[in-house]
Amino acid sequence: MLVGVLIGRAFVAASTRGSLTRIAIALGSIGTVIAIAAQLISAFVIAHLGSFGFEAVPGVEPELFTTLLTTPSFGAPMSPLPWAQLVATPHSGSPMDLLRTIGIGLAVVSVLVLIFDVARGNRKPSRVTDIVRSAGAASLTIYTLHVAASGMLFSAVLADAESTIAANGMMPWWAAGPWSFLIQFAGVLVIGAILSFTRRRGPLEALVSGVVKTAVRS
Repeated sequence: MLVGVLIGRAFVAASTRGSLTRIAIALGSIGTVIAIAAQLISAFVIAHLGSFGFEAVPGVEPELFTTLLTTPSFGAPMSPLPWAQLVATPHSGSPMDLLRTIGIGLAVVSVLVLIFDVARGNRKPSRVTDIVRSAGAASLTIYTLHVAASGMLFSAVLADAESTIAANGMMPWWAAGPWSFLIQFAGVLVIGAILSFTRRRGPLEALVSGVVKTAVRS
């Protein structure tokens, strides 16, 4: 979150100075290097676990444990030992996971800044770019809805796990995977379109802004 605040301030300052393109290219390049380095370090550690003092987990095949290291975790590294901090297990919060996530985020944001800066030029932005911009400006609202929607979908799966998962051992297409992502991404664009046509902010963004203004006035 703190890195995101700093990146946002850097882009705003660069836009004011007229150096937005140069800063976007520089930060995007830095993000790409960080993400690649974190991934390479993680892959090296996974391939040489024995050299890092890893001991086999009783009852767990080494191949299965390697698979677990590359699948999403639940907010903590797989082990408190130092080697686990060097593995970029998704959602584990390990240093390598954070570096890779920050690097990818920085690269993606920089590319989008370049695209929208070029698309804007001296002309009025198109409806398509404004829809995406409106969705991006409502990140708190959209992420909150994403968490709520994902929670309801997973609850539905867990409530009927015997029939929904037992058939092939996998989550339903509408709960996880590429199709679930596309469905939620379509929802993001719908929200962006509504905000673009109504010229309004996201409801949670407006709420937070109102609370802050009230607190400042007090």
